[in-house]
Amino acid sequence: MASPAWKTAADVSEGYITLSPPLLKKFPPGEMASLQTELERAARELRSQVLPADDSDGVQKRNRKLQRISQAALVLSSYRSRMGR
Repeated sequence: MASPAWKTAADVSEGYITLSPPLLKKFPPGEMASLQTELERAARELRSQVLPADDSDGVQKRNRKLQRISQAALVLSSYRSRMGR
C-alpha cells in the first residue's frame, strides 16, 4: 500500500477509493489488518460526532461516509476470510 492505512481509510470515507477484491490483492496481510482497524476507528469517530437535528446536509454527508466505510469493511473482511488471512 502506497499510503498509510489511516490515509486509505480517510480516502475511502471521502469516496476517493473504493475497495474491491482486485485492489486488495496488492495488499499484504499485515496491511489489510491495519486497514481493517483504521476503517473501524474512522467509523467510530464518525458515529461519535453530534450534529444538530436541523442540519440535514451534515447528517446526509456523515451517513454517506459511514455507508462507504461499512461497505469497504464488509468487502475487506469477506476478502480476508476467503483468503484465510
